Amino acid sequence: CSIGVFLKSNFVSTSFGQFAYESVGHSVSSILFLHGGAANVRAWDGVVDCLSGKYRCISIDLPAHGLTQIQQLPFEALSQAIAEITQSLSLVRPYLVGHSFGGLVGITSAIYQGEAVAGVMTLDSFVSSLEVKGSFSEVAQATTALRNMEWPWREVQDLEPEVERCLANLSVPRKSTEQSKAMIRRGYRLQENGSYVRYPRVEDEIGGVVANWSIDIEAIYSAVPSRLCIALAKSGLPNLPLRREVTNRICSRHANFSSLEFDCGHDIPGFLPDELAQGIDQWISAAE
Repeated sequence: CSIGVFLKSNFVSTSFGQFAYESVGHSVSSILFLHGGAANVRAWDGVVDCLSGKYRCISIDLPAHGLTQIQQLPFEALSQAIAEITQSLSLVRPYLVGHSFGGLVGITSAIYQGEAVAGVMTLDSFVSSLEVKGSFSEVAQATTALRNMEWPWREVQDLEPEVERCLANLSVPRKSTEQSKAMIRRGYRLQENGSYVRYPRVEDEIGGVVANWSIDIEAIYSAVPSRLCIALAKSGLPNLPLRREVTNRICSRHANFSSLEFDCGHDIPGFLPDELAQGIDQWISAAE
């Protein structure tokens, strides 16, 4: 793998507004990367470094994240937006790879696009609505709990000291300090009053929670018409035995299914970018 070069972001228009994206590589075979909550395109730098010599790699900032200034969207609208992005960027049957929340965007988009998507891989995403609901019986309880959490970021006038503060508390360093700082910076937006505000904001995260509650996650997985791969992190989301059980159940209902496990925490692209890139390459190569 090479040391990443940060590219200039472009913007692609959809019916819902403009999405920021970066594209590297020129292969006909393409991968569209969908980051998780509170992240941005920089989350994929280590993975893209390894794959862009063989595939065209496109990473997008999801709504209310990074440089994409669209408000949080429900899954149906997100799926339509991903389809429009796929068409606008001339991606021919791309593979969708999504981490956490981005994985759920990937599976709903795969259903929306049907045969226009070659396959979808989810990385330590929820596999059951029971995981989403946890100890809450109503979505209002879940959103209230999130609203009352102490948010780890703050509005600042000087960005670089904030980048250093966040870097010291970053639980998943990227492949280099430069990549880590770039990911942190991209999460902040300059406001008209000269301050920097971290995105996603609490309200944006609440929108993601509401979206998660709105779908039957296990049923959505089972309905994916294209190739499907579920990757779990052994030290990621809670209750790995249950997650394995649900994954096996989804496998029994799906004609073209595979699974992977990574010996790391939830943020697989951050902990094991090289190993993840190898897994993605082997999964795609098995079908081509």
